[in-house]
Amino acid sequence: MNRIERCVPFLLFSALVAQGPTWQRNPAVSPTPEAPATTKLEPALSAVLLDQPRADGPLWAIGHDWKAAIDGTGFSYVPFFGSQAPRNFPLRIELAQVSVGGEPLALVPGTAVGNGARVTTDRGGLTEQLDLELRAVEQSFVFAQLPNRGAVRIDLRLQGEFLGTATGDGVVFANAHGSVGYRKALAVDAAGAVLALPIAWDGSLAHIEIPAEFVRKAQLPLVLDPILNTNPGLAPAQAQYQRSPDLATIQGPTRNCVVWKRQWSATDQDCWAVLTDGSLVTTASPIAIDFSDESWEHVAVAGVSYARSFLVVSQVDQGGVSWIGGRLITASGLTGLEIDIERSGVVGHPGMNYRPDVGGDPFAYSGARFTVVWEHETGPGDRDIYYKQVQSNGLLVTSMPSLIVIDTRNETHPSISKSCRAFGTSDRWTVAWQRSNFAFTDEDVVGAQIDPVGYLVQGPYGIATSAAMETLPQASSLANIDGANYHAVVFQLLNGGQNDIACHIVGDSGALFSQGNLSQMEALGLFQSRNQIFPDVDSDGVRFAIGYSEFTGSDYNTLISTVAFEPSNNSLRIDDERVLLGATAGVDDYWTPICAEFSGSNQASPRYFVAGANIGANDLAIWDYGGFVPGQYYTPFNTQCGNLPISASGIPALGNRISFSLATSNLSGFVMGFPGLQGLGVCSCLLGVAYGVTVPNPHFWQIPNSPSLVNVTLSVQGWSFGGSACLGAVDLSHTLDFVIR
Repeated sequence: MNRIERCVPFLLFSALVAQGPTWQRNPAVSPTPEAPATTKLEPALSAVLLDQPRADGPLWAIGHDWKAAIDGTGFSYVPFFGSQAPRNFPLRIELAQVSVGGEPLALVPGTAVGNGARVTTDRGGLTEQLDLELRAVEQSFVFAQLPNRGAVRIDLRLQGEFLGTATGDGVVFANAHGSVGYRKALAVDAAGAVLALPIAWDGSLAHIEIPAEFVRKAQLPLVLDPILNTNPGLAPAQAQYQRSPDLATIQGPTRNCVVWKRQWSATDQDCWAVLTDGSLVTTASPIAIDFSDESWEHVAVAGVSYARSFLVVSQVDQGGVSWIGGRLITASGLTGLEIDIERSGVVGHPGMNYRPDVGGDPFAYSGARFTVVWEHETGPGDRDIYYKQVQSNGLLVTSMPSLIVIDTRNETHPSISKSCRAFGTSDRWTVAWQRSNFAFTDEDVVGAQIDPVGYLVQGPYGIATSAAMETLPQASSLANIDGANYHAVVFQLLNGGQNDIACHIVGDSGALFSQGNLSQMEALGLFQSRNQIFPDVDSDGVRFAIGYSEFTGSDYNTLISTVAFEPSNNSLRIDDERVLLGATAGVDDYWTPICAEFSGSNQASPRYFVAGANIGANDLAIWDYGGFVPGQYYTPFNTQCGNLPISASGIPALGNRISFSLATSNLSGFVMGFPGLQGLGVCSCLLGVAYGVTVPNPHFWQIPNSPSLVNVTLSVQGWSFGGSACLGAVDLSHTLDFVIR
């Protein structure tokens, strides 16, 4: 970079901005940003999935309206009876006895082995086989050899909270919520001979027999095939509720991971994920994080760029016990085994654990870690906040957790920033949580900070401690503004029976710099009377994006705003406000989890990824928020003399690198400054720039990370010696106007 290029930021943004032009034209500037386009995620299954989340656990399979846990002695078939079903109703199916010609066949426990849509288990005298379809499971008993050629009799034990009723072709197991059919038994030999068989039911065992006559003629292997399906004869079951998304991003190249809950029943939440590229195109089929009989109740995700992996964490409930679990996903969609992060009797302290959140690390080095925060129940009505770090390979850094705060007051709803990095030297995650007073009549917001290697470096300190109810806090990654680091914490502020969205700015030391009521600031408070809930926030390295859900009077919409903090007067400024994300008429749109591109790369960028859920359509969406409408970043003003094309690239936003070039091999350059208009006095050419400085062609410019530059309009015009338009020697280009975002 030459001396002129190095002085451009100083010349333009100290002298020029402070001074301002004495004459100017009215530039044609870029339009106001439009609402981001919605990208609908299509997380429907196109094929049966298999998963073994624990090495010592069963093999799980899932279709559209069933899932099954397959082990060495049988399987548990779990029908989907609707998300509103009070609990799961598994039907356990296992062999009780097998005989050939009246002689019992020896059975031993085996190991379930999955291969595509088929699972086989060697039981010694026969092989159990499951052929899995999206809406049915075909169970087979395969006899590769027989001790004799007498009749083959199979007795199956089927148990569950059902009433079994024999039908013409099998048994239907039903309760008040739905039914499962066990029907259509067929005997098939290797030559293709087929015999339909009845299924007898005695109230606890199903009996199927292949007559000796068929067995004598059969070519081995001989196969017996009954079929299982949910709600036989009825329309497919309703879709599972899809709720509470979260997302994270890693860069190089971009991968976004969106996770969410699918409700199998009222006591069983499954967890799924989708990966997208930077254009929000899905890169893999839906990824099963958990569809076992564990319930993943509060899911969150963060990324580590070095390992190109994500960690999904959740409160996991089973059998009246709650613990913190997790699972890694690689950028290519591979999953690791389930991780017990904090679980009574397994790792960490005894007791219940709830509501985790996780932060990641965008730095490209092998020591990058995840940090997980959660609530630990110390006693009735008394929870404290703990944290633990997880390596990028899924191993725990320590078996015992670290304490953020222990207090006789109730500490709940912790959140942690997506990234621990900043432009300054104080790299750290920000943690914010909700604290009840002793009488549980007031909720405050409290914070702390953790460095990349797991030390608690600041806090606890108060963030919002008024007498009002301040709840559901969310913490941003750090922003570096004029050389100092700040983070934003947003939360719900109860105001006259409805909630506002508040935003407080906190420094590295925990000092409170600014307190703002976003609901009051936006649109001059016109919408403050509406209930605004579920806030989230992240930083692009310079400013903050704040999302929330707002009740319109008939349903909830999701919105997002861009907010800047100005250290000179400790104030908040709204740059873009109330951009609609989800606004489906008549149905509720909820949740706006946000992850800045900065949080996945540590490179300043105005780009944010935002997820949401449409309750009425029961679907998910992801948005790319933060830039102008494509093609509208630079607006030309007609000043061209001669033939000198000018081009520009890059988004003119804080922290971004933009470039300008001229299509000429002659000695050339640019004038950069404010919009202006004057004749050169020696020819008819016009200069469209006032108070300009000259820079070479091509020119690359890193826009300074100063929020005070937002909405400043600048202009650039090219010149070239060796042209013919002015004095037969100089050509000028059109002038490009651009607004710094």
